[in-house]
Amino acid sequence: MTKEPAQFTFTGADGATTWSISAWSGDGTATFAARGSTRHLALEGALSASLALALDIADRGSAGEGSRATPIRGEGEDLWTLFADMLDELGDAVALHGLG
Repeated sequence: MTKEPAQFTFTGADGATTWSISAWSGDGTATFAARGSTRHLALEGALSASLALALDIADRGSAGEGSRATPIRGEGEDLWTLFADMLDELGDAVALHGLG
């Protein structure tokens, strides 16, 4: 993982998944981009970037050691609705289990 002045960028060990997060703007928004060599890997990158935003990894430089894991599920007729459903589930998991 590398931290650049304006964004945080992650490239997976296999080089097939990349995601980045912009710096937070003055109005409290940030954007992310996810790329993968397959749709599955792109979706995984988008969910990882969403979790990184929730954990403020871009500000801290790393996620640190995780203390727990929980499955998330989702369903949708296309990749966008699947992502949206899984993002809701991810938010619920963070709300239930906290950020550590």
